[in-house]
Amino acid sequence: MDPLISDYLAYLRRRHAQVGYVSDMDALAGRLDIPVLQGQHSLAQAAPPDEDTPWVQVQRRSPRQQRRADTAHELVHALSEQGQYTPAIRREHASVNDTGKQALDEHLELLTEHGADALLMPDALVTELTVRYGESAAVIAHLAHEADVSLQQALRRFVFLNTAQRRTGYLMQGNYIWYALTTGWTPEWIGSRLDELAFLEAGGTLYQSSYGRTGRIAFYCET
Repeated sequence: MDPLISDYLAYLRRRHAQVGYVSDMDALAGRLDIPVLQGQHSLAQAAPPDEDTPWVQVQRRSPRQQRRADTAHELVHALSEQGQYTPAIRREHASVNDTGKQALDEHLELLTEHGADALLMPDALVTELTVRYGESAAVIAHLAHEADVSLQQALRRFVFLNTAQRRTGYLMQGNYIWYALTTGWTPEWIGSRLDELAFLEAGGTLYQSSYGRTGRIAFYCET
């Protein structure tokens, strides 16, 4: 993993640890002294030059789970500004900016999603579920339930748990993939039909889930 990204994620975990790994995102914001406002859109506002306290805003009347995810996302933006990681990433990762500022903004948003995943699904919870269910699709379903996040978020957290390892996850309706993430290359992607027998023979696992959008979860990691 890129050293700057590794340091950035470690910083977010350290800030979370300093307040006891609070799992409620509104309570976490309170512990971090970051005000949470409500408005038309979700956003984070950096502290003025003469102040040290940023604030975040989440969309008014969002569903509970969406509000939780949005609050975590905006808190990461605020923490990243406090830790000076936003300008550092913009400076050091300018090489990803192949199509202008928009590409770099999208890169930062993706990193923010990974940071939010770490707040919503701390390492201790992921480890506990992995010990209980092994490196399997079942972890993703239970992680979504325990952390009160979407299956897509849980899949992303588990797939990118080890970027040095080939890890692939699918969410399916019937035998067809409607959501997919991988750290490497995979022959099947969104819209593909998964050959379940071949997938299982290769070491993959399947799990039937009724959490969120009803369907099945498939997960593979190389050993």
